[in-house]
Amino acid sequence: SRMAGLPFTGFTQPPLPTTTTVPPSLTASGGGGGDDADREHMFALVNELTHTERREASLLELSKRRETMTDLAPILWHSVGTLSALLQEIVYIYPTLSPPTLGAHSSNRV
Repeated sequence: SRMAGLPFTGFTQPPLPTTTTVPPSLTASGGGGGDDADREHMFALVNELTHTERREASLLELSKRRETMTDLAPILWHSVGTLSALLQEIVYIYPTLSPPTLGAHSSNRV
């Protein structure tokens, strides 16, 4: 292919939406995510995934609470820009997998 000989120029992160849209069915009370304050905090953390400067802290907090936030998976799936942000994290650390130079700090992000 034509692009096979081109050098890798690095990864740049494109801008993402600044807000997260969650379907009404997931924001209704009574879903399995705890009380309303916990759910609001979860939505705020998911929204912060689309902001590169706050993504790492949000990922850490969400990973700590993933067992108690039963609605986390569908909220991540249906939130605008969230999967793109998570894929950016994976693509960002991918070059460190071969040769294996992935450190603990980068490993915790994904």
